[in-house]
Amino acid sequence: SIGNGTVLSPYGGKTLRTETEGMAALIPTLGYDNTTASIMSYGFNPVISSWSPYHGAIYAVVESVAKIIAMGGDYHKIRFSFQEYFEKLLNNPNKWGKPFAALLGAHKVQKALKLASIGGKDSMSGSFEDLDVPPTLVSFAITYADVEDIITPELKGENHLLVEVCLEKDKYHVYDFDKLIDTYDKVSKLIKNKQVYSAYTVKDGGVLEAVYKMAFGNNVGVCLNSELDLSVLTSKNYGNIILEVDKELDLSSLPVRIIGETNSSCDITY
Repeated sequence: SIGNGTVLSPYGGKTLRTETEGMAALIPTLGYDNTTASIMSYGFNPVISSWSPYHGAIYAVVESVAKIIAMGGDYHKIRFSFQEYFEKLLNNPNKWGKPFAALLGAHKVQKALKLASIGGKDSMSGSFEDLDVPPTLVSFAITYADVEDIITPELKGENHLLVEVCLEKDKYHVYDFDKLIDTYDKVSKLIKNKQVYSAYTVKDGGVLEAVYKMAFGNNVGVCLNSELDLSVLTSKNYGNIILEVDKELDLSSLPVRIIGETNSSCDITY
């Protein structure tokens, strides 16, 4: 955040307490004013990756893409850099299967979204005595955008609607990528058309974590939808995006559920 090229503070809002989704900074130029910013985000959950390196990589790539969208970037222009870190493989076929599964998962997302990974680093030495690192594939997503298209994640005001844009998965917990692309394109269009006040992705703490972090920055209150089960509010639905919009906005073409409404109370109620 040092220097005058910063577009997004690491923590935003008037209280500087809403954690941003990634980095955005103006590209340095000499001799003329520049409005193009580079944007970077990441995705990774070690618990999911320990359960299944295949799913861990899929969710990591989708998470990094979702954060770019939530910041106002065009995800069709993303390039990836993957940081991979695994235990010592030696001659153990089961250990060799972990990085292979992770790469298959990452490749599945890249092929579906038609996005390339152009760099990265791998290490197969993450073992010490009887300790092993969890299977690790961190996805870094990088792109660019005009500074006018970048949005900040803190809630902007009262009497706004909060909705969760939901991604569909199959019985194996893998995304339906045709529907994902259609959904993300529509969300990006809303943000581009200035119909979204703020956006934030659902991560490890579920909707509750996201809503609290969005609320902290401007001390905006939220009345959560009491018809939603608590398990829905705490599910790790990576890739889902929460949008702050006007109540009158037509969202009938999007798979959304109502999370709540903002107010001036400075409280979150459920």
